[in-house]
Amino acid sequence: MAGTVTETIVVTDKHVGFIRYPNGFKLTEQSCDAHYIAFSTDRNMDYLLEADVYFVTQRCTYTYDAYHGDETICHDPIEQSLTLLYTDVATNPADGLFAHKYTWKRIETVADFVANEDQKLTDDTKAALQSKTWVLRFYESPYSEHTGIGSVVSSEYTKVTDVTILRLKFETNKVVYNLGVVDNKQQGDDNPDNESESRFPKRFGKLSSMLGAGSKRHGIGVKRTGNGSSAC
Repeated sequence: MAGTVTETIVVTDKHVGFIRYPNGFKLTEQSCDAHYIAFSTDRNMDYLLEADVYFVTQRCTYTYDAYHGDETICHDPIEQSLTLLYTDVATNPADGLFAHKYTWKRIETVADFVANEDQKLTDDTKAALQSKTWVLRFYESPYSEHTGIGSVVSSEYTKVTDVTILRLKFETNKVVYNLGVVDNKQQGDDNPDNESESRFPKRFGKLSSMLGAGSKRHGIGVKRTGNGSSAC
């Protein structure tokens, strides 16, 4: 008796990052972090129609005091899973003073992502994208910076980890496939993939080490969303 063969698709190359879009000024500097996955697989895909994505989010506050050093405090992590469709689009709120509204597709090719991206991509990002084919823009989160009393400044942001592609529906040579994905959990660094103004230039490079000591992690909640997710 012949065994059952389960067909899958394998992610062979992957980059996880985010673009920071300014939302304008509302007493504090407000931005929208648009998180994305750029990837390639072991199969040719003429059209990418749907994707299921899993990831974990954690809302964090970073505080810097010139006299007492810095501290990072994070809320409990939340597991999230969602489905993206090729017809889905997303935008930043752009609800502050002097803001510009940006719009992007949830699913697009790397070539279109680079061509359509208004914000200036860093050289490292451009290099990381060269070997990738498709982009999934799956989640948006708010970012803000605050100036406190004296030398105290702080920022609030969302850390996104364990990013995994679970399923891809695509068309190749006029045949539609709907396959489970072999992929590893991954996260990017904590710096935006575009040139953005911040009071904390490159300060996130040491954030991962600080999270282990300064974060509060009591348990993991689960949240199911669909057609992308925006918290901006």
